[in-house]
Amino acid sequence: MYGNGVKTRPTKCVASVEEIDYDHKQLVSLINQVVTASQDHLAENIVPNILDELIDYTKYHLRREEKLMEEYEYPERVKHAAQHVKFIDKINGFHTEYESKRKMKNEVVFDFLRCWLIKHISNTDQDLGAFIKAKRSNPDSH
Repeated sequence: MYGNGVKTRPTKCVASVEEIDYDHKQLVSLINQVVTASQDHLAENIVPNILDELIDYTKYHLRREEKLMEEYEYPERVKHAAQHVKFIDKINGFHTEYESKRKMKNEVVFDFLRCWLIKHISNTDQDLGAFIKAKRSNPDSH
C-alpha cells in the first residue's frame, strides 16, 4: 500500500557518510512528495515535475556515490553501480510511461521506489558507508 509514503527507522537509512545520508533524506522527501501529490489528486499537474526532480537528483546522488566508490577503491563498486543503472532504467521507464499515457500505476511506482530505496540504503549503502568510514578513519589505506 502506497498511502503512507516512505517510513524508515533512522538507523536503517544511515550510511554513516554525511553526503550520502544527506542525499538519502532528499530522495525520501521527493518520493513522499509524489505520494502526497497523488493522494491529494494533484498528480496531473505535480507528479511529472516531481518525477523529473526525482530522476535528476537520483542521477546526481548515484554519480556522487560512484565517485566515492572509485576514490576509495570500493571492491564492490561494479556490482553496486549496476544496481544504480537498473534503478535509473526503471524510473526512466515510469517517467516515459507517464509521459505517453498521462497516467501511471501509482501503487506499482510507489512500492518500487519505497522498496528499492529502503533495501538499497539499508543493505548496499550501509556496506559502502562502513567501507568509506573505515578508509576515512585510516587515511593511509587509500
